[in-house]
Amino acid sequence: KRAGNERKPFYIKMRTGEPFGMVGLWEEKNGDIFCAILTKKSEPFLENIHGRMPVIINRRSAKEWLDRKNMKNLKAIATESPISKFIYYEVSGFVNKAENDSEECIKPIESSNKRKSTTLEKFMDL
Repeated sequence: KRAGNERKPFYIKMRTGEPFGMVGLWEEKNGDIFCAILTKKSEPFLENIHGRMPVIINRRSAKEWLDRKNMKNLKAIATESPISKFIYYEVSGFVNKAENDSEECIKPIESSNKRKSTTLEKFMDL
């Protein structure tokens, strides 16, 4: 998230702590592999962090996405959004250096103004 000239990093994860999938495309050409993560306009839950977000996919749909023989439901798969199962919080700029690979990267920071509950959290009474 940008705040003026400053960029603020956030950690986004599933409430359960389980891993999640992002929809992507890849192609191998002349021995090189090219890949891209598909993105879409952010859900309201994440709009205050960034205007775009990756297309998230659940385990059940991942097999369909990877099955090149079954291309019928790809648009439906790419538009499903389990975003209500996610939480986020601000982390320190420590995460912005590639050589930093520790739990410190995902440690929540206390902000001078405490994070406000999102509309979704208020709705779900979290």
